[in-house]
Amino acid sequence: LPHAHTAKMHTALRAALLLSVAVVVVLAQDPPCATCQPGIDDASRIEAVAGLRGSVEIVPQYGTCSVTDRNYQVYIHWGDGVVDTQFLGPLLPFQGFHQYLRPAQYNVTAYYCSHPNDCCDVCSFVSELIQVQQ
Repeated sequence: LPHAHTAKMHTALRAALLLSVAVVVVLAQDPPCATCQPGIDDASRIEAVAGLRGSVEIVPQYGTCSVTDRNYQVYIHWGDGVVDTQFLGPLLPFQGFHQYLRPAQYNVTAYYCSHPNDCCDVCSFVSELIQVQQ
């Protein structure tokens, strides 16, 4: 009897283990990632603004994306260690400002990304070295 009970337990444990592995495999599959890349229009601007500030204005283009695509994200690296992130949903223009602590040159980079399912950003970017003053 102890051997039969042990065999049933092993069978039950094997079945539970296989089920848990199957669940993990299903959960571990990545959702579909970005298949398009938005563009950035030449009208976009990165510039210093009086009073120790920087300004970013991004005018996006659909690029290889469809007009029905959603889930876009903007990342602004202000050049002083600060990164701003903004989820946009549909393709929309973006404007951001940043207050610097001191006058200096800062390399500012703005990324406009297709961002489906929180994975695999596909981005276009613009960079500009700006001189921030009082």
